[in-house]
Amino acid sequence: MTRAAALVIVALASLGIVAMLVAPEQRTDVAWGMLGPLMAVAATWVAIEETHRRDPGRVMGVLMQAFIVKVLFFGAYVVVMFRVVGVSMVPFVVSFTSYFLVLYLVEAVMLQRLSSGRPSGPQQPS
Repeated sequence: MTRAAALVIVALASLGIVAMLVAPEQRTDVAWGMLGPLMAVAATWVAIEETHRRDPGRVMGVLMQAFIVKVLFFGAYVVVMFRVVGVSMVPFVVSFTSYFLVLYLVEAVMLQRLSSGRPSGPQQPS
């Protein structure tokens, strides 16, 4: 299993747990707030892993390109969520901000471990 797949599985499990803890009328707004950052981090991590496997020296360039794409994505995502989907502001913003911060912290730790050559998760037995 790739790190990106493991990240998505754990994040979706946490989404399920959070959905059980919030009011039923807020679940959809909270889920939309959590899914945007998850999509961005998962897509970035797939690109990072593939680039690192091919040419580790290109990872920084991929990160810079991903930053630009994510700025545009998040701007569009938030506009669509408020104007088209019509999410409630507080549950969406709280879940979006929380997930954004946690997932980017996880991504930073995974990137640090990848660049140091240390494993970032359970390893398959040899």
